[in-house]
Amino acid sequence: MKKKFLCFLAFLVMALFCAACSGGRGTASLPVTASGSGQSAASAPQEDKALIGKELQPSSSGDGLYDKICRCLYPYLITQSGHGYDLFCEGSFSQENYLSLLNYIILQEHRDQVKKEGATEFGQPVFYFEKAQYEKWYEDYFIHAGAGPLDLDCEIVGDVECVPVAEMGWGSVQSYTIKSIDSEPQNIYSIKIWVSGTETEDKLDLFFSVRMDEESFQYLSVQTDGAE
Repeated sequence: MKKKFLCFLAFLVMALFCAACSGGRGTASLPVTASGSGQSAASAPQEDKALIGKELQPSSSGDGLYDKICRCLYPYLITQSGHGYDLFCEGSFSQENYLSLLNYIILQEHRDQVKKEGATEFGQPVFYFEKAQYEKWYEDYFIHAGAGPLDLDCEIVGDVECVPVAEMGWGSVQSYTIKSIDSEPQNIYSIKIWVSGTETEDKLDLFFSVRMDEESFQYLSVQTDGAE
């Protein structure tokens, strides 16, 4: 009887040992699966070489990558050309310069949300946008815009406080050419733009980091390379 009990005890110990080993192998396999899926999700698309050498246009309403790049970068390039492109560079931030960029983008992207249209005494078109929405756009298009108070001239349209945005004429003799594109996870793109002018010797590279989703975009940073 004692012998049978010892045999049963030995069998029970072996069974528990095998179960523990089997459970350990099952647990160890989980990180492998998670790591594999994470690696797949983090892999970025290859550089879109078809766009290299294309010049940016003032406006583009399509849904392709080139159209999105034009709509995202051209407003910055055209409105900041007279300021040395220093907005967003190395933490530099000018609210006045940013508002000129933001106004260009708002008229480009959100004209359907205008509350009222008007004109100055000289015939310059003016569009009125709800102040609360305008302030949200202010924060959305550049994540480091800052939390300082906005200095906005507002008018009441009906019973809504609105910000008047004048339509400006932006002339430029410079050209902006895509030099390289690298895509990263979360729809972030690193784009190098070659800036050159027909009436100036200034030539430089601008390095943009931007997030371009299906129906929106956001500036992350801008860096400049020295003039050549």
